[in-house]
Parts: sequence; structure tokens; C-alpha cells
Amino acid sequence: LKKELKIGILRIHEEFWPFLETLIKGLGHIPVKGTTSRKTMNFGTKECENEQCVAVKIAMGQAMDLIESVDYLLIPNLISIYGRTWTCPKWLGLYDMIKTTVEPRKILHPTADANPDIGVVKAIKRITNPTLASNIGRIKRLGFTPLQVMGLDLGKSLGSGTIRSLRAIIKAQKAQNKSSKEIQNEQISKDPRDKTIALIGHPYLINDEFLNFKLTKKLKNLGEWSRLPFETEKKKIWGINIITPEAVPQKVWEKYAKMYRKHIFWGTHRRMIGSLLYWLDEGKLDGVIFLTGAFCGEDALMEPIYNNIMGEAGIVFTRITMDEHSAEAGLITRIEAFADTLPKKRSLYMKKSVNEIIPTEISAPLSPVISCPNLGYASIAIKALCEKMGVPFVESTPTTWRSTNRALRNTPEFACRPFKVTLGNMIETLEKHPEVNVFLQGGGSGPCKYGLYHESQQVILENMREEIVIWPIKPPSEEGISSFFKCFSLLDQYKRKTIGRSEIEEVIKRYLKREETPNIYKDLPQETLWQVIKYGYLIMRGLDQIYKEGIALRLFEEKKGSASQYIKRAQSLFLNIGPNISEIPEITEEAFRILREMPAVIDLKNPIEIKKAINRSLKIGIVGEFYEVLASESNFDIARWLGERGVYVERGIHGSDWIDPSRKCVVEGTPRKEIANMAKSYLGFCGGDGQETIGHIIHYFKNGFDGVIAIRPLGCMPETVAAQVIPYLPEYGINIPVLIVTFDDQEAGSHLLTRLEAFLDQITSQKQMKEVMFT
Repeated sequence: LKKELKIGILRIHEEFWPFLETLIKGLGHIPVKGTTSRKTMNFGTKECENEQCVAVKIAMGQAMDLIESVDYLLIPNLISIYGRTWTCPKWLGLYDMIKTTVEPRKILHPTADANPDIGVVKAIKRITNPTLASNIGRIKRLGFTPLQVMGLDLGKSLGSGTIRSLRAIIKAQKAQNKSSKEIQNEQISKDPRDKTIALIGHPYLINDEFLNFKLTKKLKNLGEWSRLPFETEKKKIWGINIITPEAVPQKVWEKYAKMYRKHIFWGTHRRMIGSLLYWLDEGKLDGVIFLTGAFCGEDALMEPIYNNIMGEAGIVFTRITMDEHSAEAGLITRIEAFADTLPKKRSLYMKKSVNEIIPTEISAPLSPVISCPNLGYASIAIKALCEKMGVPFVESTPTTWRSTNRALRNTPEFACRPFKVTLGNMIETLEKHPEVNVFLQGGGSGPCKYGLYHESQQVILENMREEIVIWPIKPPSEEGISSFFKCFSLLDQYKRKTIGRSEIEEVIKRYLKREETPNIYKDLPQETLWQVIKYGYLIMRGLDQIYKEGIALRLFEEKKGSASQYIKRAQSLFLNIGPNISEIPEITEEAFRILREMPAVIDLKNPIEIKKAINRSLKIGIVGEFYEVLASESNFDIARWLGERGVYVERGIHGSDWIDPSRKCVVEGTPRKEIANMAKSYLGFCGGDGQETIGHIIHYFKNGFDGVIAIRPLGCMPETVAAQVIPYLPEYGINIPVLIVTFDDQEAGSHLLTRLEAFLDQITSQKQMKEVMFT
């Protein structure tokens, strides 16, 4: 390495600039800061996938602008800055997206991660207590913050010794702390007549004056003045003072963020909600402006929560969305209208404490009646589980354009399609079945939006005056096993024991020996909650196995549509399954026998003949976001349509594989870890199913498939990251046609069929050309 290098840093990392600039200088190099301009915006817009947010577009543009004038470009891997939080999926995938257009060898990519990676200790402690695991991670880092660990990583990459790197880190941290104190001092109002406006949003939006048209200065110029006829100067009645979350110390906002009933797992929004609650507690607010970026998934799901809190507090709240097409005139109109709505006196506020403003903790009703949004045939397994718990179950109303359209009126603009579809299911089900008082909804701890569905939907339905509980089912690996069992135990009418000694021994044997163990449930004296949950899970796995077999056999049906009838017959066996868990394998085998009785053009009882016939057919893999892949009612039943046209279809995702804590993917056949390893050279972890989408494409390529259909909903952050990477896979020798299908609220079946037909024509021609070449 040269003695002195020019290292470029992006403007979207401006909140960390004091640390990064001082660190780079301390390591003996020159920091070069990126700028946002029309030129960089055009670069980013041209190279980015259509649904990328404005942050990714300006990052991409700045990277392309800087790369020619620097020796290296610094794109830190900001996985997590604060304990038990994530950055958004698009920031997690930023390096992998930028390296598609910029030479990867010129990118420095040190990691900042507050989430512990501590092997067996993580496996044990995180299941018991996520906070404890986070503290253990801090101990492992020897007390260093994630940014400081990143600094050591950067110093190592640049060939600096440990001592020099540590000295540079100490100076960098002092610079970051000094900058924070200066911001805090600047935002203290010195004029009692000023109205205090909180400007919340991602720091790159608040600080980038090109992007926001100098919004802060424009706001400060607003106010009210008076001048009597005989006076020469105007007298100030009130002005505006701006405060931002950057001015709130971390210990303060962390304390207040814990007061909210849901753990907000995005670091930036955790700081925002903690700051808002602190300002409300201090009585400092007159209004709130939420500055958000177009297609920002985090902002879309947090907006209803902020709006609800401010509504309860009686504080004026407005959202301003910025993108590459925003106009200054429109911005001025919005902020002037906002200023006109500010109350004349702060005493007009509703007098409520912070505890009264925050939504109350959700609790299970004494007599629950359960439903759940549609997700293929999952309701069969959930119904069986509810019957086991002694709880009535009501199947959700069908997913239709009307039901989704009902949800659109109440959801943020950039919420993803599954959020709207499932909310529409809830709204219509409540109309037709008012007795329902609990909806089961998946949960998690991020970074995908899915982990916040239940909270945002709860707030929306509460504002619609619906008395309903949205009950999150959170995987044990994310929120802890005690939280996982609590989700079910509060609904279980028989108040069973959670887990028995025999079951604990079985889990330990499976973990240590990694081999199959005998079925302990045959002679279990007393049914436990563990057994009930496993009962529902094994039914789901059986249904997945039947569906996988059914879509594979569909291309051999003698009469069009007969496969669907036989699949339904096989699935119906699980509707009247007995109470004993040991019966499920027998029911599954009987369902397979029914499928093989389907009239077909080949002998379905001859595996060799089936395999030869499949090899002669077109083979297509379906990958993508799990909801759109699994929900045939939402994806126009793509798998059925392809099978009826003689295509062999495999899905990369099955419901039971997705919820299996071990992620061995028994139904699909390839463990999740293996799929992730295939993808990691092209796309690291970015939340949701983004990495798996890339891994499954590579998997299908290696297994000789003719094409892949990647399904995603409009606004899905992880799948947008994957969509940025997919077109560049052929450059790495992964030459398989991939059709990216995006479902939005206006998606028409006829448009989809046209695209599918064109795709089939393309891969059919390619397959025929290959056969001619090798004949």
C-alpha cells in the first residue's frame, strides 16, 4: 500500500462522518467526502433497480462519482450500531449492490455489528434471553462499540498496526462525541417565543441540503411577525426552533424507547421513537415533521405508530416524502401549510403523561376466537392447532381485489403488498365474523418489515375502532424460547405444562448427536404445550410434502384440472386428523397414495419413469419473498398455471421449512445454511428471503433447471436488494434465465400471463437449441 491513500466516504453515512474522517486521518490517509448533486443523482437513478429508495440511489451515484478520484471507497458493513437492533435490509446489502457497478477490489468493507456472534453461547443464551446475549456480545468485544471494532477492522485492512489503530479510534470517538455535544447545544432554544418542531427521519435526509432543499433553514425562516403603522421594524411573535434525534444522548433515548410496548428493532427508528417520547415527557414539542424517503420500507411501517402517538398527545404531525423527483415549490407549500396548523399556545395541548400516550400492552382475551390471514393451506394446520388448544377458529374470508383495496385506504403508501393483503383479510373477516377477537400474525426481530406487521396493523385497526388483538407468533431463535411459549400458553384454554423432561432430553439428543431419535409421544403420559405446537407443525410439514408432490405430478395429468382435485382430496385428510401426534406420518402416507391414484399419462407408481419424464420437461424453480411464493390466492397460482402447461415446478420456500428453527428445509431438500453459502459471494445477509433468493437461483442453475421465476411484492426491501444483484449473476457464470415478477396493488392476471407465456417461449427455445447442439 502507498503511504498516503485517498479514501472516499459516502454522504449517506454523514452521521458517522466525525468518526470516519478522524479515523482515516489517524491512520495516515486522506478522507474524501461524497456530495449529492444532480449528476450523482442521475448516476444512481440510472444504475439502480426501479424500486430502490432514494438513499440507495444517492449512495450508488456518489460511489460512481468518487471511485475515479480515490484509491479506495469505504462502504462499512453497518449491520447493527446498537444492541438488539438492525440497520435496514438495503443498508445491509449496500456493498453487494454497489460492487455490481464499481470494482470490488477498490472497496473497503469493515463490519460494525452489535449483535453477538458467539457460537454455542449464542445458541443457548439468546434462546433464554436476547438482552443477556447482547450483553455477552459486548463483553466479547472487550467493551468496544461496534464502530470502534469497525475501526480496528479498517486499520487492519490498510496495514496499520494495532497500537496506531487504537490511537486513531480514541481520537475518532472523541470527535464523534464532540460533534454530538455541539448539535445538542445548537438545538437548545434561546428564545422563549420559539415553537419547537421535531424533525425526525433518517440522518442522510435531514442533513443533506441538496436532497431536502435546505429544509431546516426554510423552517427557521417561518414564523409570525407584527408591525404597527408607526413602527419601522417588525416584532417577532413567534419563530421556529428545530430539534432532531441526533441531539438526544443515547442513554436518554434508549431509556424511553424501552417504554414502548413493542421492541423497535431498526436502530434509527428506535432512536427516533425514544427521542419523541423524551420530548413529550419534557413538554418540548409543538409539532413533528417526519421526513421520509420514497420506497423506504422502515418509514412506511413506523409512520402509523408515530402518527398514533402524536394524535394521542395532541401534537401536529405531518409526513414529507423526498425522492429524486421532488420539487422545491411543493416542499415550501407543505411546510407553510404545516406552520399554519401549529397551535397558538402550548397550553392547548391535551394534558396526558407519556404513559397515557403510549399504547397499552396487548393481552389475550379470556375467551379467544381466533382467525388468521390467508396463506395458502396454512389455515388447515392452524385450525388443528387451535382445536388442540380448545380455542374456536374462524377461517379468514378469501383474498380478493376488494379486500386488498379496503386495506389501501388505511395503510401507508410504501407498505409492502403482503402487509396490505393480510390487513384486508382482517378487515373483511371482522365484518363477516364480528365474534373474532384474535388474529394470529407472524412476528420477529427484523430486519425485514414482517417483524413489525403485527404492531403497525394493530395500531391501524385500533384507529378504525376495531376491538381486536393481533397476536404475534415469534420464532424462539429471535425473541427467546420463553416468549415463544408465552404466545401459545396465553391462548391455551387447558393451561398445559409447557414442556416435559422427555421432550427436553429429545431436544438435547438432537442437538448433540444430530440424528433421528425415537418418537417419544406414543407413550407420553400427559400432553404438553410443546407437543401441541409440534402437532400443528408436523401437520404443516405433511401438507407441504403433499403440495410439493402434487405440483410435480400436475404435468402428467390426463385431464386438465384433475391434479387440483386430487391435491384437495389429499389435503382434506388433515382436516379430520386424530388427536395423536403419531398418526400424522400415516395420514401423510395415505395422502401420497391418493395423489398417485390420479389418472395420468405415465405410471405414477414408477419412480424411474417419473424421473425420465421430468428430465424431458421444462423445469422452472419459483423463488422470492415467502408470502407471495406461498400464497396461491395472491400470486394467481403460478405453480398451477405452469404445471398445466407441461412444466415441472419446484418452490424454493415451504411454510414448514421457513418456521423450522433448525432450518434444515426437510421438504425443499436443501438446508438453509447450504443455500446461504451458495449466495454469500454475491449477496450477504440482508433480511427476509433476499439471500435465499440468490442462493436458490444458483441451486437451480447447478441442478440443470431451465429457468427461475423470482416473485416479490412491491416495496419488499430484501427482494429489491436481490433484484439489484440478479442481472449481474451471468457475469459470474450463473447463466440461467430469471424472470422477476413484481406484484403490486394493481397487478392484473392478464398482464402476468403475457409475461409468463413470453418467458416460457424463451426458455423453450433455449432448451431446444441446447438439445440440437449436444445431439
